[in-house]
Amino acid sequence: MWATRPWAANNFDGHGQAQQQSGQQGQQSQWQTTVPDSGHYLTNAYFPKGAGGEGHWGVGLDTPDKTEGFATNDGVPKFLRAILLAIGIPLPGAVHPDSMVNQSGIQYFYKPLTDAQFDAAQSAMNKRETDPGLYSL
Repeated sequence: MWATRPWAANNFDGHGQAQQQSGQQGQQSQWQTTVPDSGHYLTNAYFPKGAGGEGHWGVGLDTPDKTEGFATNDGVPKFLRAILLAIGIPLPGAVHPDSMVNQSGIQYFYKPLTDAQFDAAQSAMNKRETDPGLYSL
């Protein structure tokens, strides 16, 4: 849900920190390019043509290719949005479903999640949707 940088961290523990795991629990999972075989997972999608050609990252949970992104809301005309963002003026943001229209070269990355990480990621996504804040490039 997010322009040039994904807001989704590698791991969620509810505090923006990577969880530490003991040797008995195994190594922390890494990003991969295939959907995990089981359990919850986070999807990051990179759209190289998104955000006016600057690139766009979308995020989803437990979905191989349906992601959302964070951008400006639709209340400002497109030509004015481009000017204001180019000179560094943040605009009201909104969560939008990512569009596959006119897109090529989309890359998907998947991260297995624990139940706690999934809950924290879902909470963060819900918060962004209900209180989007400002968007800037």
